[in-house]
Amino acid sequence: MRNDPQERDRPGRTGRVHVPMASSVHAPDYWHIDLGKPWQVRFWTREFGVTEEDLRAALREVGDHVGRVRTHLMNHRKSS
Repeated sequence: MRNDPQERDRPGRTGRVHVPMASSVHAPDYWHIDLGKPWQVRFWTREFGVTEEDLRAALREVGDHVGRVRTHLMNHRKSS
C-alpha cells in the first residue's frame, strides 16, 4: 500500500519487472510514404494534390520522406 511505512522507505519496488505488451497493431508512420499500401497512395495523392504517377516519380527522385517529397512537389509545380 502507498501509506505503508515499509513501502515508502524502500527506494524502488523489487520483484516487479515492466514488460511491454506485445501488439500486432503498429502506429502509422507519418514521416514516410509507403506506396505498397493503397490507403497511403490515396491519402498522399489527395494531400499533395497530385496524380499517383507524380507521387511515384517524386519518391523515385527524393525518397520516401514526407518533407522531401512535399518540397520536391512544390518546387516542381513552381517550375512547370
